[in-house]
Amino acid sequence: MLIVTDVAQGIANDDLTVYLLSRDNDGAIQNELEYDNGVTAEIAWRFVVGAACTTTFTINAALGKLYTSGSVIHDSWGAYDTTSPGIIKGKDAKITLGGTDVDTHRTYRLQSFTVRAAFPTESVRELGTRTLVGQLVGPPDVTVDFDLLSADQQPTSVLFGLTTGYYDLADPQEVDGTIRVYDPDETQEAGNIIKTFKMENLKVSAGTPIRAQVRGLATTRYTLTIGREDTENTGGLIVYTTGDLPA
Repeated sequence: MLIVTDVAQGIANDDLTVYLLSRDNDGAIQNELEYDNGVTAEIAWRFVVGAACTTTFTINAALGKLYTSGSVIHDSWGAYDTTSPGIIKGKDAKITLGGTDVDTHRTYRLQSFTVRAAFPTESVRELGTRTLVGQLVGPPDVTVDFDLLSADQQPTSVLFGLTTGYYDLADPQEVDGTIRVYDPDETQEAGNIIKTFKMENLKVSAGTPIRAQVRGLATTRYTLTIGREDTENTGGLIVYTTGDLPA
């Protein structure tokens, strides 16, 4: 089953409730925090070679309550999930620039990457009450940071315009991009992709052409920003959570 996430869907998530329970060593629940009327403020996906692949959610809530022992909403901890994978350790990820097809467009091995979607949030207040009336969420600002080995062929020719005899770093080009994360327990094949990020209309907003390290590999880092969307209501970022792009 292929699950698709359009990052702009976070705008519609404007009434989230988050519950946080704490308990002692004997398993007795001590208190419960309730955060209500929440909105999605940020979603970030992080990959580093040899470390855990993580997804981080930031939620801004308008209301908060602390329930003490004896008055908590949820009086049981719930069963543990002992079957789902608890961690995926980063091993193989590649970024394709200029398009989505690995065989047609330039593709690079990644040392790390972060895809971050930040939703601008504006608090709404009114005279006559101190209570926060609500929160307005705007279209997401999507940025992509990635590191690759400086020994690999540089993506300069893809990311910047070519002038007579040189690539002009003041002339960033607009390109599409795709990041594919491979199953670390399987071979690096198209059928073993566990997550795919499709990014539209990327432009370089920052870069470190050479990052030299003592007793470490020299790397190159770029930060790309999605300027606009081609696929309606996606914010320019589509995440395929269980496989490659559809054929």
